[in-house]
Order: sequence, then C-alpha cells, then structure tokens
Amino acid sequence: SPDENMFEVSVVSCSLAEEHFGGRPSTFVSLDFFQHETQATPLRAGLSPAYGFTAQYVLTVDDLFLHYLATAALRFELHQSWGVECQRVATCDVPLRELLHSPKGALSKSAPLYALPPATAEPAGQPPARASARPVGLLVFSMCLRRRIDAAVAAFMQQFPDVASLALAPIGA
Repeated sequence: SPDENMFEVSVVSCSLAEEHFGGRPSTFVSLDFFQHETQATPLRAGLSPAYGFTAQYVLTVDDLFLHYLATAALRFELHQSWGVECQRVATCDVPLRELLHSPKGALSKSAPLYALPPATAEPAGQPPARASARPVGLLVFSMCLRRRIDAAVAAFMQQFPDVASLALAPIGA
C-alpha cells in the first residue's frame, strides 16, 4: 500500500564505563517500538561490545503512527548477563521526533546510557529518575524510515497543531 513503510533501527555498539561494569561484562540491548514485539541484540562481552543488530518494522504511516513519532521516545535498555541471570542496568531514551528534524529521515548518533539503581523496582517503560541516574556508557545507533514521509507529516501537522508544536520544538527542550 502507498502508506506502508519500513522503520529500521540499528544498534551498532556501546562504550561502557569500566568503573561501573568491571572488566568483561556480558551485555545485550533490547528495544520496543510502536505496536511491535520487543527486539534484542545478541549477547556480547567486553567494555566495547559491537552488537551489529538491525530490527526492521513494517508499518502504516497513518495519524496514529505520526502522533507516536511526534511524541514518543524510543527506549534502549542495556541488560547485563551473569550466566542464566540477567538484569536491566541502564537505559537510553531517544525522542523519535528527532527523525522529523532530520533532513533525510535518518539518524546516526550516539547517546548516553543512564544507570538504573541495582534491583530497581522501576516499571518497564518509565524513565529513570535523572537526578540519581548517571551516565555509564554511550550507545551508538541509527534509525531511518525507508521511504520519505514529508507529505504525510505536513498534512498531520496541519490537522493537529498542538502535536505539531511538540514535535517541532527544539530537541533537548
């Protein structure tokens, strides 16, 4: 269909702080996107794991998706593994509206991973309290939409000006 598109997210690598993780941690990254199942990278060892993982999501570019793109953040969750046990230890939230600010509908960047308290009771999908969170690594990733959605975005922003003001606010605001 003409409204169908593919969103790709690549988790390239991480740089992890030795003082937080020790010498050779085993880690993987998980992510949840829109109305799709959780995806996870392969398990990798070391302070500079190269995940080389790409998730592809087929989607329909409609008002629901555009609202999600304008207002939601993609959360990457870093998990540390000890044998058969693993725990979510850090997160990184990337506002998806950054794609709207990108001239080509694609981003390649790095962003800090923030530590979670040990054995955190934080519900999945909730941001860590930034006052207590500290950066413990840097995640390198990219994301893109295969086909440009400029016309659909322009029509959506005209139809929903309140969402447009949120989506077009400067990143970091």
